[in-house]
Amino acid sequence: MKFDYKDPKFLGSIFPFDAPSDDAYVAIRDAADLGTVAMRVSTEYAWDPSAEAPWAEGDEFAWTRTDPTATSNYMVAAARPAKAGVIVRSGVVYLKPSHRYEFILLGTKASNAKMIAWKRYVTMPPGG
Repeated sequence: MKFDYKDPKFLGSIFPFDAPSDDAYVAIRDAADLGTVAMRVSTEYAWDPSAEAPWAEGDEFAWTRTDPTATSNYMVAAARPAKAGVIVRSGVVYLKPSHRYEFILLGTKASNAKMIAWKRYVTMPPGG
């Protein structure tokens, strides 16, 4: 599985580049061979996966938390769209300004699914 890290939708440049940002950037990627799943970034533990758009291996999503005063504790979860219960969930992550967070779903079946995550300091792109 290969993802394009130069895609402009995944904002933020590796430090030092330009000015710090008030925003936090989140990238979610599905690198798992689990078939169709539903994924969500949320502040809530309970959710209805049937209401989410289906994901497949190779799908990705970018989200920017632009309000630094908003709740900053988030998690990413994956579930089967037609079944109750979460397959795997990240730990709760406090989204800080000028940071990029990446969550990648891995695994070949529900019993070995994992959500890996990392963060790094980023700055605004030139002119951003």
